[in-house]
Amino acid sequence: MPYGYLNTLFLTFCILLIFLMQIGFLCLEAGAVRSKNNVNVAAKNLLDFIVVTLVYALFSFSIQFGSFDTLMDNAHPRSPGYPYLFLIFQSFFAVTASTIVSGAIAERSSLKAYLLIALMIALLIYPVAGQWIWGGLLGTPQGWLSAMGFIDFAGSTVVHVLGGSVALAAVLVIGPREGFAEQSYKKFRGQNQVITLMGAMMIWLGWFGFNLGSLLKVDASIPAILTTTLLGACSGGLAATLWSLVFFKKFDVPVIANGVLAGLVGITAGVHILEIYTAILTGFIAGLICCGAMVQLENWKIDDVIGAIPVHLTAGIWGTIAVALLGDLSLINNGLNTVEQLSVQALGVAVTFAWAFGISYVALTAINKFMPLRVSRQAEQLGLNIAEHGSTTELSDLVNKLEKQAEQGHFKPVIHDPFSELSGITRQYNHVLERFLETQSRLNLNIKTLKNIEKHS
Repeated sequence: MPYGYLNTLFLTFCILLIFLMQIGFLCLEAGAVRSKNNVNVAAKNLLDFIVVTLVYALFSFSIQFGSFDTLMDNAHPRSPGYPYLFLIFQSFFAVTASTIVSGAIAERSSLKAYLLIALMIALLIYPVAGQWIWGGLLGTPQGWLSAMGFIDFAGSTVVHVLGGSVALAAVLVIGPREGFAEQSYKKFRGQNQVITLMGAMMIWLGWFGFNLGSLLKVDASIPAILTTTLLGACSGGLAATLWSLVFFKKFDVPVIANGVLAGLVGITAGVHILEIYTAILTGFIAGLICCGAMVQLENWKIDDVIGAIPVHLTAGIWGTIAVALLGDLSLINNGLNTVEQLSVQALGVAVTFAWAFGISYVALTAINKFMPLRVSRQAEQLGLNIAEHGSTTELSDLVNKLEKQAEQGHFKPVIHDPFSELSGITRQYNHVLERFLETQSRLNLNIKTLKNIEKHS
């Protein structure tokens, strides 16, 4: 298997690009939640990376591709370390599938519950589906969907449909955030849309690593894949922008960011066989489908904090189907015509959804009866930063002090640090409180005077 030094360097570079995706997911989610939960979602992205990578390397890789030792035995003498890169590269797909869920169930699921979900994906759901679809790479045992001619170049189905399916099951079992059923999701807008956009663009950059790296070697198709990936994302973002202007009458930043990501998800299955115009069309339709799904989830009162289900599940389904409808099947040369390829693509999507959603919904429903996946109502109201990590800020401390005063009905000036960023707020609060107490004192005095007058009249 003549990998060579150039291919080793190429895959190493792609892996480093993909690492940026995890940082991007962290930023995307931290900006999309309220400030009282941003540390918690950041911790989830760090810990799932740690846990899933180790689990996949120790156990799941063998489930998906067979013995790592066999790959080592078949490695080319000029590049004996290439199988190690293949292991790392594949582990990142498992990590991404797990990370999709973290944003969907943010702000009300416990960290322990999320890590349990991530383990379930890494140990069972992902490697089994991954073997069906990607078994056969580098001479590993071929999966049954792969043998039928199913095409998923870089993970629209095996990563995004799978992760989105688990996310859907999780949000249905865990339920919406407090107050979501009575209010629009817009009431829960995140603390920092700039960080959200930065995260989306880092994910975009890292996505080139996934799509290019799925070649597994330096190839003449690299420029085409780079171009179609870029254009698919741009057209998805354009579709979301137009949707935002038509229906919301403004440039809705989170919607546009999700449109870009949906375009990337949609383009990923057939990025190697799409031309410029079909790539643009694929990404544009993915962006529209994502926006429509976001609205529908809100109508159904399904609380997906960052839009993971519309971005990954619905756009992933479309992207997989688009392989047969818009891809140049002559480049695959698997002997299937358009109708046959469409049937295989639809079967792959249906089987992956049934597997991922079915297993996770049943398992999470059972687990939830014995170990609640959701934090307590008090912890949710307090915020998971404090409830799960003891991570306080000046703002959270001030809010807690004011809440206690409101509960006890005993109001007093708040002690503040004059050099604090919140000193202006606390100073004004104390000033307003002082005037209020003075007014209340005069009112009580007037009431007392009136009672005395009535008593002696």
